[in-house]
Amino acid sequence: MSKIGFIGLGVMGTPMAGHLLQGGHTVFAHSRSGVPQAQQDAGMHACANGTEVAHQSEVVILMLPDTPDVERVLFGENGVAAGLSSGATVVDMSSISPIATRDFARRIEALGADYVDAPVSGGEVARAPPRCRSWQAGASRPSTACCRCCSSWARTSRGSARQAMGRWRRSRTR
Repeated sequence: MSKIGFIGLGVMGTPMAGHLLQGGHTVFAHSRSGVPQAQQDAGMHACANGTEVAHQSEVVILMLPDTPDVERVLFGENGVAAGLSSGATVVDMSSISPIATRDFARRIEALGADYVDAPVSGGEVARAPPRCRSWQAGASRPSTACCRCCSSWARTSRGSARQAMGRWRRSRTR
């Protein structure tokens, strides 16, 4: 399927990255506490930093606790931005400052990549599908890989994640 990067393997991130593996994706991961051995045994590839994750991935998903963490992971030393290729997509699922999010999106888009703001809610209780909720906004044309990875854990009340992304795409063109 797709090569997906995942950074932030905490309470929400670990099961979501696991669903990507179960969905047939190749997952390249990094977390400040390390990639759990169980995830590596299941086929997840541990990376040394965000740059390495981005080099390997079509889509990089962030699931981080706060705005400074997202900024450091994206633009700090060995950050995601240094490894992004043109046409890649960053999906930030962190619930952070909308003002900072706009700045991060502008900086990522200047590199030729797309940025999708997709904060989640539900916490530990909702970490397994279909209870996890996400609101997505950003890239004018979310990549097929982005739609595929969201489909690994997301369903909407009106259909699949792919259908929801299609409705979102059409609404952006009006």
